[in-house]
Amino acid sequence: MVSRKGRRARPNTRERILQAAIELISREGLEAVSTTRLAQAAGVVQSGFYAHFTSLEECLVSAAEVVGGCIRALLGRSLGELRQAGAADFEGIVRLYQ
Repeated sequence: MVSRKGRRARPNTRERILQAAIELISREGLEAVSTTRLAQAAGVVQSGFYAHFTSLEECLVSAAEVVGGCIRALLGRSLGELRQAGAADFEGIVRLYQ
């Protein structure tokens, strides 16, 4: 998204925190996640984290919902492609995901 001044608009703070959670979990695992690290990675102070989430658990649930939505969208598109291709067998599904 581009702002009126021609600069690329930054994602809102909540989205930045969620993205930081997803990236941190992907790189270092769930054990590495803390509110302090998420705030730092998102470029906000720790109180900024709590302005958007009541707890670390709430943030992690929201991050899981984001990832789940991405997975559902990918599967939906892929299954649509299989349907259009007429692939009704297991091998067609396997080839799509290789």
